[in-house]
Amino acid sequence: MAQQNHNMEAIAEPSQPVASGHGVPRLNSIGPGILTTSYPAPEIKHLREGEGRQALLDRPIDPEVQREMDTLTQLSTSSTQPLTASNWRTWSFKIWTTLAFLPITHRMLVGLEYGPGMNKADPLAYTGSYDERLDVMLGRFLVKTLDQNFLSAVIKKFGKNGELRGTMVLDVVSQKYEKGAPQQHKLVSKEIWRCTQGATETFRNYGARLRALYHRQWDIGEQQAEAEGDISEESKIYHFLNNLQPDFRGDATDRIWASLSDTRINGGTELDEVIAHFECIDLDLNLGAAKPPQVPQASKAKQKNASQSSKRGRRRKR
Repeated sequence: MAQQNHNMEAIAEPSQPVASGHGVPRLNSIGPGILTTSYPAPEIKHLREGEGRQALLDRPIDPEVQREMDTLTQLSTSSTQPLTASNWRTWSFKIWTTLAFLPITHRMLVGLEYGPGMNKADPLAYTGSYDERLDVMLGRFLVKTLDQNFLSAVIKKFGKNGELRGTMVLDVVSQKYEKGAPQQHKLVSKEIWRCTQGATETFRNYGARLRALYHRQWDIGEQQAEAEGDISEESKIYHFLNNLQPDFRGDATDRIWASLSDTRINGGTELDEVIAHFECIDLDLNLGAAKPPQVPQASKAKQKNASQSSKRGRRRKR
């Protein structure tokens, strides 16, 4: 379950969960998680036969645990958009980064610290740094970052017995999210397929709508996105181009975006660059419409001569 680094410190292997079962979130469920971060492997302990959770609650609170509990009560969630049915990636990463400076809480978050009964394969097992009191504080923090739909699921699951441990809250929330994620992917895919430029719509507004849909598709994350991979920038660009109004497709499009050749697209051009390119065209067209008609220089000279002749004629009559 563990490997050794150069300092001979045990590190949890990214591909092997150290715990499973109700209340223990998967190791890659929050932020980049253990997949890209090396965490010290947990110290596994066991309750004695006949002991329950109360045995751990009766022990003194570790000073580091107390510090993290005090910090959690003061953390603001104002910058974290509540978890909805389609924003797991953004939500989980913000939670992961917000709690990154609380090492024990952070390890609970990614499933490396857990309490008795959370590992179905070994119900008496718990990890050395786990403290249920800190876990409860984590739960109180997490419920403030859920929308009404997910909060209702937590209340329905734990409301009767008042259970609010963060590890268990996260388990319920992640299971509910995963259940609905495939349908969310189908929904946003249909919306992308229908996204075309309106008859009087500017490039800017059309691009903004399409970009928002692709972001939502990415933000859903989870199973389907991981299986299929993220949509390539090339696919996004061609969707944008192929769904422009007819006047801006084909030969007209080729003339407008000649600087964005297939070579550049395949070489790393992003959708934002193409949208910005067309926004500049929008701006140029609008500026051109606002300018007064330009009078050719020859016409200006004729007008000047005619004006001077008219003045001389008026002087003769006097």
